[in-house]
Amino acid sequence: MRRLFFSSLLALVGCAGFSLAAVQHRIVPIHHESLKVLGWNRECSVAITYLGFPFLGDASIQDPVKTRIGTLTIAPGAESSAPRWLVSADGVTSWNHFAAADSERDLKKEGYARPGWRETVRPEPVIEDPDLQQLLLSTATFHTNAPDMPMGFPGTWRLAQVHYAPIASTCGLLVFESTETSPDKPFYAMRLIRIGNPSIRRDRARAHIDNGLRLLERGDRPGALAETIIAAQMAPDYALARYYHAAQLTINGQTSAAFDELEASIKLDASFKTKARYDKDFADLAWIPRFQDITK
Repeated sequence: MRRLFFSSLLALVGCAGFSLAAVQHRIVPIHHESLKVLGWNRECSVAITYLGFPFLGDASIQDPVKTRIGTLTIAPGAESSAPRWLVSADGVTSWNHFAAADSERDLKKEGYARPGWRETVRPEPVIEDPDLQQLLLSTATFHTNAPDMPMGFPGTWRLAQVHYAPIASTCGLLVFESTETSPDKPFYAMRLIRIGNPSIRRDRARAHIDNGLRLLERGDRPGALAETIIAAQMAPDYALARYYHAAQLTINGQTSAAFDELEASIKLDASFKTKARYDKDFADLAWIPRFQDITK
């Protein structure tokens, strides 16, 4: 299915070093989109680069035909976000590499340089557990007062990524992906929200761990490992996530990486030394000097 991205035929491109100019460009259907989070500032504000690419044959080269580079911000006391685009351009030949690079650099100078944490929600089905599905697939766990989610969610849109602000997990960028296109042709919708659950990252990391353990019970080792990778990456300060990631790495034969994760979990919570010594998942490592050093 071809998705048409219609907007003004006048693409306004403006950033440091470039004068604002109105240029008419031919609008063509978009084949797929890309999204990059550039960084957060100290408030509930995130900088992004959001691009749309044409179908083969609709443009002489495969440069973006939709460009949005700028910020989404929720002002103090508000619940909805407002965009501020340094570059906003649509149509064939509207892409300006130099303007894009300068805009991204300017945003970093403004303070949008903090990486935050990223959670990935895999498209593979979650174990048939209503509570687990509610935790991972819905937005209920965020306890947000945001006024709207993408029309058709859940259904034609699914929650695919969550980017958490680095200062505190009270602000996040929800990224939804269309279910009407194949995974290699993604289309995105975004909502910047205030989060009312202060333990959100740990709650959702634990849900990924639980899903991974249930997948392991069904013999899905790669799926179990993928879920614990997500948990450890989105909550690297959560000892439980690092520990279970270490266990799954061990089960999948990635011994060196398992030692690194196990050591990280013990630095966060020393009680995991004892747990690891008696954990059957680490039984094959018990004779190795590094394991003995880590858990002594």
